[in-house]
Amino acid sequence: MKLITKRTLIIGLPDQWGKEQGAGIIPDRLRLLNLETVTAKEVIDVLEDALKEEKEQSGGKKYTAHRTTLEEWLRVPDCLECNQSKEAVVELGELPYYDSATVTLCVTCLKEALALSGVWCDGNWSDTWGPF
Repeated sequence: MKLITKRTLIIGLPDQWGKEQGAGIIPDRLRLLNLETVTAKEVIDVLEDALKEEKEQSGGKKYTAHRTTLEEWLRVPDCLECNQSKEAVVELGELPYYDSATVTLCVTCLKEALALSGVWCDGNWSDTWGPF
């Protein structure tokens, strides 16, 4: 289980990029930033510059595959219950992968699920599960 926000995506980007794209100047450049305070725009600017530099160094031969857009690397996934884009979601289950048992829920939907179970009622926690 993990919390996903734009900030957690920024902090995890050097490692995630390395896992998906391999070693290179990009993870190193990202680690030079203060990942606790850097803006998403600044991260995208660093990615764009580093991709251009990698292409120049390889004589235009190196192709660095990336998601549809660089901004997609910093996009918080939509809630799978309400299908809305939120600033924070919680990912539950297996690591996301094709055919994985993973669910991504926003705080509102998590609260609704807890209310349904009887554990969360009127802003208070209960020691027991609702009707069981």
